[in-house]
Amino acid sequence: ATTATSCNENRNDDEETDSLSLSSPNIIVISGAGKPIYSRYGDENDLAQTCALVQVLLATTASLDDDDDENNEKEEIKFIRAGDMKIAFLTIGDSAMTLLAVSYTGDETEAFLHMQLEYVYAQILFTLTDQVQNILETNPNFDLRDLLGATDTVMEGILDEISSIPTFITSGVETTCPIPIEIRENVSRILHAAGNQIPNIVYAIVTVGRKLVTMVQPKKNEHQIRGMDLHLILNFVDRQPGLLTSGDSWLPLCLPHLHPSSFVYAYTSCLNIDSGLTLVLVSTQSTSEQFLMFRTAGLIIKSSLGLEDDEDRKTISDDDRKVIERFQETIGLSGFSGGSGGSSNGSSREGNKLRFLVGGGNANDYSRRGNNYQTSDLSSSQTPVTAKNPLVEAVIKAPSELCNKLDEYCKFASVFHFLFRRDIPIHSGNGSSSSSSCSRKLSHCINSTFQIPLENDAGSQRRVMNVYQRLALRLRYGSCKVEATMNAFDQFHANEANSVAYDEYHYDNGRSTSATNYFPAQGIFKEAPKIHGVTYMTDGYEMFMALNGKNFELYAVLPSMISPPNATSLCARLIRKLMSDEHMFLITKPLTWD
Repeated sequence: ATTATSCNENRNDDEETDSLSLSSPNIIVISGAGKPIYSRYGDENDLAQTCALVQVLLATTASLDDDDDENNEKEEIKFIRAGDMKIAFLTIGDSAMTLLAVSYTGDETEAFLHMQLEYVYAQILFTLTDQVQNILETNPNFDLRDLLGATDTVMEGILDEISSIPTFITSGVETTCPIPIEIRENVSRILHAAGNQIPNIVYAIVTVGRKLVTMVQPKKNEHQIRGMDLHLILNFVDRQPGLLTSGDSWLPLCLPHLHPSSFVYAYTSCLNIDSGLTLVLVSTQSTSEQFLMFRTAGLIIKSSLGLEDDEDRKTISDDDRKVIERFQETIGLSGFSGGSGGSSNGSSREGNKLRFLVGGGNANDYSRRGNNYQTSDLSSSQTPVTAKNPLVEAVIKAPSELCNKLDEYCKFASVFHFLFRRDIPIHSGNGSSSSSSCSRKLSHCINSTFQIPLENDAGSQRRVMNVYQRLALRLRYGSCKVEATMNAFDQFHANEANSVAYDEYHYDNGRSTSATNYFPAQGIFKEAPKIHGVTYMTDGYEMFMALNGKNFELYAVLPSMISPPNATSLCARLIRKLMSDEHMFLITKPLTWD
């Protein structure tokens, strides 16, 4: 009777979970001993039969491999298909951990299912580093849930984004937009000037939730942030609302592409509660001195952006104020007043461009001193934070303005939806645009609103995402079949093994310290197609089209009554329009420091 009552009480919850798990893949993580670690849907404790079945499959495959493989090379299960069901596998180490993605509809591509597993493993590394592999190989019965703690919200966040936001298909990040280019570039310059004086700094990021405002990073290729690591940071900030109210935070986190065996340390500070602007400074050092330097830099950045309010002025000590002023004087950054002070050169030609930066003076009044930027000589102590602060105002208005702008683009090209990827070269800190100063590219993504008839149809929106996955694989490999995906995985592993940069940077005493071998799907979606191409599919009343060229990809849904040549012309027209307006949406001049 007790069991029956319990079942009745939970019946509605179970039905809701079943409905969700049918529409989105379930993700299950188990240890080498078959102990459950994580399940996206349901309770891990109810997965005993599933875990046992997985263990039998893995053991059977291993025994067959031992009998047939004369070279004794280990083979692993990657995918299983049974009717409409698809299952993707990711095995870590010597069966220390196995991750499964179970799709009950079979609509997702195998590559995209595998990429979800890769992000889940990356999220585990983000919390624990790859030492988790050593722990489970040493003690397979260890309950990893105790170490993961309360990370379910963050894990669910990254999975919800992958399932509902098509930007992951392009491995691009979304920015807070539209924002006037002068505002975004001056925020970048402030980050660059402040961070350039701090030892051991790796990344400086300003974000609003999971959307990037701007960032500055190292010049060296191997130290620059990869798309997956940036997604992990942005998701973490988005899923931690306490960061907006808890003041300064100092957190250890692991970036798998930078170094999966070590922590870096992130200083986070809310710059403005109303807009959600958040500062993230990342260092390789965890010392109290590093935290104090970041805290001082955070105060400088907040003051320099005109975001210092009365409460900040009350809590900042006289010693801190002197440090801020001395630091600003050293790097050539003075604060921003709300008065009418002019620029140091007396120019007023563009005095209204960015008033918060120079207090009504010339927004372009920067003088170069090495890698530093100088603003006019103004005092930050006079700066009130009001709704008229251009940065705050632009960020608050951005969501509604973005919807209106994207609707205009859809009407302009007669599309129901589009997804646009744009790769922007990352320049050296001196702002040079020469090719010699470009080492990597920062991939951005613009994801439009859904238009009628897709606007309120969740099933159709999921179908659009699934078709985009197939088109992305077609652009890269000419096919979206599982055989092409497996070949692409093999080629990815071969390229990783033969990479010179991989050999030099990711080996320590003969042991690989790279986790990228576990991320083949993320790697193939991140890599731009090698040749320019066009591909399309028709489904009922809709035509799905994909185009790519130098540093861009476009995916779009159009009415099927439009002929493919005319649809290609409309998409090309949309691309030209987006690229002409990209300064409103993208970080067009990413800065780096040496």
